Amino acid sequence: PICQFSLSLNIKKDQMGYDEAVELIEELLESIKTKGVKKTIGLLQTSKQKKVDITDAYDGFVGIVMHESQVVAPREFMDEDGVVHEYEEELAGEAMEGGPLMLAWSELQPDPALGAGPVYNVVIHEFAHVLDMANGAADGIPALPSAKATEAWIEVIDSEWAQFCQCVDAGEDTLIDPYGAESVEEFFAVASEAFFVEPLRMRQAHPALYALFADFYRQDPAER
Repeated sequence: PICQFSLSLNIKKDQMGYDEAVELIEELLESIKTKGVKKTIGLLQTSKQKKVDITDAYDGFVGIVMHESQVVAPREFMDEDGVVHEYEEELAGEAMEGGPLMLAWSELQPDPALGAGPVYNVVIHEFAHVLDMANGAADGIPALPSAKATEAWIEVIDSEWAQFCQCVDAGEDTLIDPYGAESVEEFFAVASEAFFVEPLRMRQAHPALYALFADFYRQDPAER
């Protein structure tokens, strides 16, 4: 198996959806543990092309903590004057370097009220962060097979992110969640959501980024 990991489910047993949550996450864990995920998301290596096996990024994956609803987490930051500010943040999910992945069950089902707005899929988002952190702190640059590949990745994603931030700042509607303007690592995660959930629209709106992701994820979901 890739690693030894566990599931912690913080949902009341009489809560509607409890059994579905257990079944869903157990299937997810089993697929990762057995590397069946490689077949599912097209990551099998070929003899013609040597690439980093990105499922190795899950070697340090220790488990999933599933909460009933969003979690309020205490945060703090130090400003340029050295003053520490404390605040609270509501989380639908969080991937922690060296730790488990947290998900809110209430956020796994799409909200019909969102309509045709930006793509939203917290599971894809957080697992993209896991891939991003495979080679250190999240920075929007996952583990890639060579320095040349890394340079090409940075060139594309930095350019795409800069253009995306301009659109967000201008108040334009975007396929990719505007949250991606927070940082390039968040852009990688929300763009991964769009790549898998709305591949046709993603390919049309962001062809260079789509091609970059198709190479990294070893698949072309727009052609399914």
